[in-house]
Amino acid sequence: RYQDSYGQWSAYSPETSFKTGSTTVVPSVVQPVNVSPFNGAVEISPDQKLGASAFQSTVGRIHLASRWQIARAGANEQDANGSYVQPIFDSTVDFQNKTQIAMPVGLVDYGKTYYWHVKYQDNTGAWSAWSRQ
Repeated sequence: RYQDSYGQWSAYSPETSFKTGSTTVVPSVVQPVNVSPFNGAVEISPDQKLGASAFQSTVGRIHLASRWQIARAGANEQDANGSYVQPIFDSTVDFQNKTQIAMPVGLVDYGKTYYWHVKYQDNTGAWSAWSRQ
């Protein structure tokens, strides 16, 4: 129903209905796995490339893009749930670096701890969950 500028209401529209699905939707893009450097790796060079598992889809779709993020360990940069509040790097939608990316020069430094994750997008626009760091 609508209300006009004088405060008068129209009649209600005819009733319609809908029914929800009976099962949970299975994501079409499989969550990637961080391959290199692996979780807890030490003595990593600042020019190390980040590498993730090959793209997998539950319905035969193709890998369109990825999104990479790097966070520095410390207050407010990575919260307790592992989400990236203020990443020091966010590739946004990256059509070139799908399973491997070089960290930008000068981004990371020796003797510091960093976290990274990636997610994949298929050719229909569906995204995977973020990889676990």
